Amino acid sequence: MKASPRIAFLHIPKTAGQSIHHQISTMYDSDEICPARTNDQLYKMNISDIKKYNFFSGHLDWSIIKLAGPFDYTFTVTRDPIDRIISFYFYIAKEAKRFLKAGSKLPPGMIFCHDSSLEEYFNAKDNNMRQFILDHYDNFYSYYFASGTYSGNRLLVNNLSGDDILRLALINCKSLSKIYDISELENIKNEIESKFSVTLPELQEINKNLLSTPNSRSKELDLLAQGWNWKAKFSELSKLDYQLLNRLRATG
Repeated sequence: MKASPRIAFLHIPKTAGQSIHHQISTMYDSDEICPARTNDQLYKMNISDIKKYNFFSGHLDWSIIKLAGPFDYTFTVTRDPIDRIISFYFYIAKEAKRFLKAGSKLPPGMIFCHDSSLEEYFNAKDNNMRQFILDHYDNFYSYYFASGTYSGNRLLVNNLSGDDILRLALINCKSLSKIYDISELENIKNEIESKFSVTLPELQEINKNLLSTPNSRSKELDLLAQGWNWKAKFSELSKLDYQLLNRLRATG
């Protein structure tokens, strides 16, 4: 019997990751799929246990997952950096309302989002909340790929220049088989089917707002901003990411 391919999908939030996970997981028996979908779950496992699995998918630190290699295919999906910031902000705000309606306890980041204006949120004064904003919004791709971890900002921001972070990110990106843009989702199916001689189902249940452009919610953000220049802030939070994605496209 042919062994299942070992695949790692690094799911960056708001990039159709849930749909991709369900699509690719059809290739595997349940005991072949790593149960850790978040770092909180991943860090409770030891490397020897992690190595038992053939499919990894979630908001996971690549610095840990790659220790479970070798892999037959490793990939992630990116989207326009400002679009990702906007989508993630509205996701946090929506989840905060859902938690409150259900009577559930809100995580600190959601409480802060719910209780703050747009300007207060992105210019957080509290040290913990400021780091939450930096970890989740500040040039996320660059810091994640440069460090291999979701804590990349706090680890690197005071030690490396922007150019250093970009150079390191580009080097580490080469350790992945493929970095897709969200407009290329169909290519994931085609390439995995071709590479491993399998048949995958079509992507299902993609969020209707997933492929929205940064301008689609501009009016809503203008109202929330109350005169604050959110566009300048979001440009600052994505400057390195645009440079990184442009260089990746230029090198194929």
